[in-house]
Amino acid sequence: MDTGPTEHVDEPAELSTDSDRFDSNPRGQCTVKFMKELAPASQALLRDQGGVIASWQLNREERRVAATLAKTKLWQRITTRVFLASPAAASAEQRACISVLQCGPKAYLAGRNALVLHGWNDSLGSPFDVVVPVNHKPTSLPKWIQARRVAIQSGVSGPLPRVGVHDAAVQAAAWATTDRRALYILLSSLQQGLVSSTRLLTVARDRTRLRRRGLIMDSVREYEGGAESLSELDLGAICRKYGLPEPIRQVSVLDGHGKPRRIDADFKGVNGRTARVEVEGLHHLKPEVWFADVKRHNGLVLSGNGAYYRYSSWEIRYEPADFVRDMKAALLGETAHDSSAGTVAL
Repeated sequence: MDTGPTEHVDEPAELSTDSDRFDSNPRGQCTVKFMKELAPASQALLRDQGGVIASWQLNREERRVAATLAKTKLWQRITTRVFLASPAAASAEQRACISVLQCGPKAYLAGRNALVLHGWNDSLGSPFDVVVPVNHKPTSLPKWIQARRVAIQSGVSGPLPRVGVHDAAVQAAAWATTDRRALYILLSSLQQGLVSSTRLLTVARDRTRLRRRGLIMDSVREYEGGAESLSELDLGAICRKYGLPEPIRQVSVLDGHGKPRRIDADFKGVNGRTARVEVEGLHHLKPEVWFADVKRHNGLVLSGNGAYYRYSSWEIRYEPADFVRDMKAALLGETAHDSSAGTVAL
């Protein structure tokens, strides 16, 4: 793999301290200082990259200049391969660029931070995920840089190379700390109009070893209303597993305005206890569907026919603990937390 020019340990260069030998260029949170000893192309690169530059982007003499500036505290050597042309602290944007440069010329910013740069409504922050070719293993990485070797790699070139927006969204969901966080990333990206469900499904389908691949594809399909089997979830399997009464499915009722409605499940518990449950697919999070759901729910409550509960099908499929606890309290009178209800794969 091409890793750029071979790096050498160079002696510090003799530099003038005359003020007219420096240019100043405000960028982000730092004031960039670069020496006239740098070639015009390197100066332009430094500007484009927000005041950071990699040693493999410089020739031997320029690396000596950079080392001297770092020694005199006018610059900083942030990592083993990257300089910051300022004594100030690096901004989040500069750290993103540093992360890519440290991993080499074929690296791309990936995951959550790449998604932010594509317009996702969040802030840049550690760790900075970077994807590199499978035959390259970056070394000397600080804790805030996470290099990931991938077989399928493409992206947006420029001063801060990053993967495409659909790759970024799928990666961010796959690498999220929790399943619920992964769901939030996917749904918020769809709701912001940054990604299309079709492209997300294509990316996930092509990456057969992707973490959370099934969850990602199920969630995207359901958000678009294309997976009725999720909203028509077999509650019976959950109920039998955790000792709940068998639900009566698709019950016809009248709401408080006399309008006929169908509810997903009607439960009969001990001592005349009842509970009615609506299982809502992720497409119910779309604004136009949500407003209709609010009106529907209020009408059902006004009917006075017992308690109504609303759960997402995603929650019942992947995190059923709250549903099981609520139903045991409503139907069986059990109030103690049932720690046995965990993740269930149906």
